[in-house]
Amino acid sequence: MTADSPTKTQRLLDLLAFLVSRHRPVSRGEIWDGVVGYRQKLEAGTDPESVRRGFERDKDELLRLGFPLETVDVPMNDPDEQTLYRIRAKDFYLPYLQLLQEEQIERPGAGAERGDDPAAGGPEAPGGQEAVWQRAKGSWQIPSSTLDPDTTIAAADALHALRSNDELPFQAEADSAFRKLTFDLGGDVEGMFGPPPVLVPGDDEDTQDLVPLLARAIRARRVVRFTYDGIERGDRTEREVEPWSLLYKQSHWYLIGHDRTRDDRRVFRLSRVHELQDPGDGPPEFDPPDVDLSQWDDAEAWNLPGMDEAPIEARVRFRFPRSLWAERNDVGDLVETDPGTGDTVRRFTVRSSGPFVSWVLGQLDDARIVAPPALVEEADRLRQRVVDANPSLFGDGSRGKGPQGIDPQGKRPRGTGPQGKGPRGEGER
Repeated sequence: MTADSPTKTQRLLDLLAFLVSRHRPVSRGEIWDGVVGYRQKLEAGTDPESVRRGFERDKDELLRLGFPLETVDVPMNDPDEQTLYRIRAKDFYLPYLQLLQEEQIERPGAGAERGDDPAAGGPEAPGGQEAVWQRAKGSWQIPSSTLDPDTTIAAADALHALRSNDELPFQAEADSAFRKLTFDLGGDVEGMFGPPPVLVPGDDEDTQDLVPLLARAIRARRVVRFTYDGIERGDRTEREVEPWSLLYKQSHWYLIGHDRTRDDRRVFRLSRVHELQDPGDGPPEFDPPDVDLSQWDDAEAWNLPGMDEAPIEARVRFRFPRSLWAERNDVGDLVETDPGTGDTVRRFTVRSSGPFVSWVLGQLDDARIVAPPALVEEADRLRQRVVDANPSLFGDGSRGKGPQGIDPQGKRPRGTGPQGKGPRGEGER
């Protein structure tokens, strides 16, 4: 390969650009003439059969990546041109997004009431969008997709939350999508959306670094060995585990597998895993059982099946009207109700305190752990970590309320209960 020869990526991009720019199927010879990577090889005297094999590999690569490359058989052509290739623009490009204003939204059937003739090709013509495409076939048009204002705002709000937190993935991509989606909204787009959500810190980088090694052990069916910290301080034990799967819940990673040390299935939180040994690249050491992993996916993160830790009883106070949500969704077990405020205290079985405390803290000021004292202290520590991790939202992290009425000190703001005149006033009763 010479210094000026295109790389494989450049050749694939050139092939895509060539096919998309053609309004009709093209032969292999036309592609080789039009794509510099193939043309250079032929001009350099490379065997055409070798070029053909490379072209076939490139086609397979595009198909594997999901590009809509089609072949068209034309038996009447010359033998070398009986198979043609194309990528239709309507299959390749995403549809144009068109934002409908409220006055443009028409309820179904309105066209018939006006006496519109469906046969004239209006939006209510038989066959809908597919019929429109059939009529447009050959015109090389790209379809459009309409979004109503509510859907646009909901999507933009989610993108705004994603682009506003440095700790979340795809921040740059979310920002680009946000700007494109809100281009036609007009007005103060940035002011439409509130502050980004509070980010509860998850696993640290050392814990996240364990994931690739464990994933490799799972694929290779290799036994892993490590020391594990129990929920009680100082309770560290040696473990030998047949890894089945990794689980990610509420910003934390877990390992599911058969613990040879305990001769039972177990769930291990990776933040408590230490001195993990590299399982190596040898032959498989176990056969994974036929286990339904959905039982872990469906369970709450603080009470996963197979957790090592002994259960503890936690009590959480839910403020009104969040207490109604907890009751209607069978969240925990009811312990007591405060008739004066509508607040309730509910009981939970907890095997892993970290995810539970994170979940309660995610209820903002609508829920607070009241027992046992150890969990109350852990919640206070995590609350301070949240404040420290979100300085732009909480200022210096020592005083004042965060977004949506969060008090970093965990105190209940005045005038916001059922008896007050704040946002939780009598109108919600």
